Amino acid sequence: MELISVDNRTYVIPGGTNVGVFRIGERDCILIDTGLQEGMALRIRRCLEAKGWKPLALLTTHAHGDHFGAHGRLQELYPEMEIYAPPEERPFMSNPLLWLYVLYGAHPFAQLQVPVLLPPRLEEEKLSPLVPGNFRYPLEVLKTPGHTLGHTAFLTPEGVLFCGDALIHPQFFKSYPLPLVQNLSAQLETLKSIESLSPQVIVPSHGSWSLPCKDLVKANRDQIEFIMEKLLALLKEQPLTREELLSALGITREATQYLLYHSSLGAFLSFLVDKGEVGFALERGKMCFSKV
Repeated sequence: MELISVDNRTYVIPGGTNVGVFRIGERDCILIDTGLQEGMALRIRRCLEAKGWKPLALLTTHAHGDHFGAHGRLQELYPEMEIYAPPEERPFMSNPLLWLYVLYGAHPFAQLQVPVLLPPRLEEEKLSPLVPGNFRYPLEVLKTPGHTLGHTAFLTPEGVLFCGDALIHPQFFKSYPLPLVQNLSAQLETLKSIESLSPQVIVPSHGSWSLPCKDLVKANRDQIEFIMEKLLALLKEQPLTREELLSALGITREATQYLLYHSSLGAFLSFLVDKGEVGFALERGKMCFSKV
């Protein structure tokens, strides 16, 4: 796996989840996220050893398995490396089963306990909190909630933004059309914040980093609006439950995707209900939504 240069001290190890590398001095660096599989830790080490670098710290954008699944293995390889995580995300990293409880609403049956939803746990006391304005290294810590409660991005002095999943490359919208968010209102505010920040380069966690800030933000905002319009059109025809909406959208193909989409659809419905565009009622023991 190659180490790709973004500028003279910022790099990316591309993969299913892009790993950020920010060099400090000649020999030290900071890492951002690690990916899902523990084997990714070995690939990261090979890249760093080829340069003669050692990681001082590992930063976490958020507590999804495809972002911190290899943290524990990498810390075994570099015991002195400090792991940082947003305070809101730390409980999910130290007890990943909590995330499945949030998604499923109860203890999940065995077939739902897959690595992307149930990655290896980390000891919470070994996770240093990421707090904006109080970080010892030359990276700006930015709160970017929406995708998750404590989602965090990192800005280098040269203007490279490691945005995690706060922005998704539009190449993924065809296969994954429903943006995965926990709070849609917060996500829209995050899009505004990133747009006003106008970084020189945005490195999303998935896909390439070739799109300008303006285009990437617009693509994400447009996709959100597209889904909202589709939901309002469906709910104008007849009242529907959340599961009936998922079925009508026709985008769910397996159990993991079902859980993630079911949760995200809830965020969209909450946003529309709070705006007064959608109402809800209990009908025959089912919560049904309809356009107001």
